Amino acid sequence: GRKLSKQEVENASGPATDMYDAGVLYSDYLLHRVVEALRASGRLDKTFVVVLADHGEMLGEHGNFGHGASMYQPDLHVPLLIRFPGKIPAGIRIEQPVSTLGVFATVLDLTGIEAPGPVQVGSLIPALSGKVAGRPVIAERFRGDLLIGADEDLLANLRYRVYRSGMMKLVEDSAGGVFLFDLSADPEETHNLAKRRPAQTRRLEDELASWVTKLGLPALDAQIDFGATPEMDAATRQRLQALGYVN
Repeated sequence: GRKLSKQEVENASGPATDMYDAGVLYSDYLLHRVVEALRASGRLDKTFVVVLADHGEMLGEHGNFGHGASMYQPDLHVPLLIRFPGKIPAGIRIEQPVSTLGVFATVLDLTGIEAPGPVQVGSLIPALSGKVAGRPVIAERFRGDLLIGADEDLLANLRYRVYRSGMMKLVEDSAGGVFLFDLSADPEETHNLAKRRPAQTRRLEDELASWVTKLGLPALDAQIDFGATPEMDAATRQRLQALGYVN
């Protein structure tokens, strides 16, 4: 719960990175087993395969380790791979940032299933032909229970909302703070350009405000009602215990 010294970060970053790489390698091995099982059964080319992460990992960047606390790119930028022969050409890499929320609409699009209701992010398929897709790219953090470097700009004990437009990243916090990063020139997010580029900042703020209204997102200073703790049956609790989420 305390801020680490520079030396502590340097000492921990190497082993932490090695352990993370090992975890990625093991995940890759498990994915290989799934793919090969589908291939052996003759179902691989008839199967819609999606691989993505729900979050990244801080490995010493900005003096932080782990995930779920920061709004920096190592926590937010995740891989997304889609395979479906006949409808998605092999070997295409999409450079434009997209929201992982668009995976839901993409699955419906490729399988011809009608959406059961409104979707926040549409199908990603138009991106294959160079069209804009996967918008809006928004990330939010409404609680900071796992904070370590609490005095860091995007690690403070505040609520945050992030908005991406190309390589520009806008961040707003519940204390009225505004941050603008040019990820192409400043991938480590060390230079806040909000005051130096007021016109660009205002344009992105207006775009974000429009999306907030359209999607019905709450204000960053809205009161949160956590409500009652949901009841869990024994089977659900056992599955969560197996994943390490409950004691």
